[in-house]
Amino acid sequence: MHQNRPSAFAPLLLTLALASGGCGSEPPAAPPADDGGSPAPAVRIDDEPPGANCPEGGRAIHKGEDDDGDGVLDPGEIDATEYVCAEPGEGDLPELLTTRAEEPRGEHCPHGGTAVRSGLDLDGDGALDAQEVSGTTYVCAGAPPEEPEQTPERLVRIDEEQAGSNCIAGGAAVHAGLDDNADGTLDDEEIDHTDHVCGASLVGDYAVTDLDDLRALEGIRVITGTLTLLPELATVVSLPDLVYVGGSFEVEHAYALERLELPALAQVGGDLSVIFAPALRSLSLPSLARVGGALGLSWVDQLTAAELPELAEVGARLEPRLDAIAIQADELAELAMPSLRRSGGGIHLRGAALERVAFPALIEAGRFELRDSLAVQALEFPVLEAVRGDLIVWGIAAAEIALPRLLTVAGDLDVVDAQGAARLSLPELRGVGGTLVLARCAQLTALELPRLASAPRVIIRDQGRLTSFSLPALATVEEQVGIWYNPSLTDFSLPALRQTEWLSLSGNPRLAGLGGLAQLESVSRLMTVEDNLALEDLSGLAALSVLGGFLEIHGNHAMTRVGLARLERAKLIEIGRVGSGGNDRLGVVDMPALRRVDGLGISSNDRLTDLSLPSLTRIPGALNISMNPALPQCEAEALAAQLTGQAEQVYLGGNDDAGTCE
Repeated sequence: MHQNRPSAFAPLLLTLALASGGCGSEPPAAPPADDGGSPAPAVRIDDEPPGANCPEGGRAIHKGEDDDGDGVLDPGEIDATEYVCAEPGEGDLPELLTTRAEEPRGEHCPHGGTAVRSGLDLDGDGALDAQEVSGTTYVCAGAPPEEPEQTPERLVRIDEEQAGSNCIAGGAAVHAGLDDNADGTLDDEEIDHTDHVCGASLVGDYAVTDLDDLRALEGIRVITGTLTLLPELATVVSLPDLVYVGGSFEVEHAYALERLELPALAQVGGDLSVIFAPALRSLSLPSLARVGGALGLSWVDQLTAAELPELAEVGARLEPRLDAIAIQADELAELAMPSLRRSGGGIHLRGAALERVAFPALIEAGRFELRDSLAVQALEFPVLEAVRGDLIVWGIAAAEIALPRLLTVAGDLDVVDAQGAARLSLPELRGVGGTLVLARCAQLTALELPRLASAPRVIIRDQGRLTSFSLPALATVEEQVGIWYNPSLTDFSLPALRQTEWLSLSGNPRLAGLGGLAQLESVSRLMTVEDNLALEDLSGLAALSVLGGFLEIHGNHAMTRVGLARLERAKLIEIGRVGSGGNDRLGVVDMPALRRVDGLGISSNDRLTDLSLPSLTRIPGALNISMNPALPQCEAEALAAQLTGQAEQVYLGGNDDAGTCE
């Protein structure tokens, strides 16, 4: 090889490595943040056709400054060009390779991201060594939504109040304040307000095991410890004077209990739980404002009314993965918590008769799960902004699922078996930290998530009436895009997506084209295109240049052409499959830029007549071109002959032995 410029090749690569920028085949998913400084240096490497600059062809390495800040070195921004030219008879030019590595928060990416390094494989070992890196592009993550300023948690402490000026006959002192030192205890110096609840109080824990124990609570206003109710005989429990419970309030195995009424109860320091109360029909807590631990109602099969109008805070110190509110009540038709603003842990709801779920003031929850509640017609969360765990809506009948102010879901976002949902509205959603799954929403015909920018995995499957969907801002899907078994889907749009690990398009019988993936450049592990009966070609994948893993194309019975104009390298390509079906109408395989593939199989494509792989010279693994009855055998043999090295395994059979080649 030689250069038609006087500079030596190694110093040139060193110069390029010091310039922070990207190659022409690897533009970033988003432009770098504008810091008001000078334009960033950039590099682009293009193929140079045979001509005046390189008689045998070669590489053009362009340098300049990214004046418009779009992360790409445009033709008008090129200041200088170096050429790396092929010598006659020397074989392949070094391949252009890319690697990706996590980029920590810092100078290049304030919020972290991915460093994409590019360069020429000078030593031909198939790996991009540090000294071969000619340019680096930083694909930066967007800034997370601003979190509300963290203020110390507000705590309450209950102390016994001796008889005196505050309470003539004694009572309790209820202290409130901010936990400034974050130790989970309200210290004396942190108290900013004290209420004196005068009257009878109990210090420590108290258990009700019979009716006499229950009667002894008459007139009690404060219990500093845990209150446990096991009233086997009582059908109604009413404690009209009880205001504070410092510990937990537990109702367990109250088989006869039908009504539980605590009209004055304002706060429970620990958990509030009602478990195994199969006859309970009514729960009345009209003054309850705070539950320090979890609120749980389970095995309350006859509960039809739950009154919690003032409840504003639950589970302040619970982890997001733990349930702060868990309610399973099959006869409850409405669950409304109009004052609840935050739930430290998760909210888990289930009820066969549940028709309305309303949390009109809820801003943040640890997680949210509404499951197997097919009667739900109304889901009201008008101000919910953040879910710090999973958000799962599974099996409801509501015609609309609207979360108009939701910004982030830190875990999975699943909307599954929402059989009545004709509309899914998440207009402000910016990021999903886990998997986004949309499945079996039978009435949904269209979907748009206009601001969603990132999700590690996106799965859209089994959508019977969905004809199109659009995710216009989705630039980062690190692991997987799966579009499976959507019988009405005709098109989709992912215009910002540039790279992912796994892309699977399977069983979409009306999908006509892949123009929605026009910017996709790299699939690093697996790409599957199978059983899409109306898909005629792959021309929509105009930018795809790198397949780090496998490409499988089969069962696409309307496909006439496999054309991937920019694809340069892949590990394994399988077009058609012996014994399980090919692509019945496929006539042409056209990959003009493909230079190397570790293994190539083209089989069982009944109408295939033309292989156009002019640049393919290296197949170190297996080459299998077989059972294509219309393909001239001489074309398969010509492809094998153009390889510069012998493939490990070669099988060329079952093609048209009588066919002729030009």
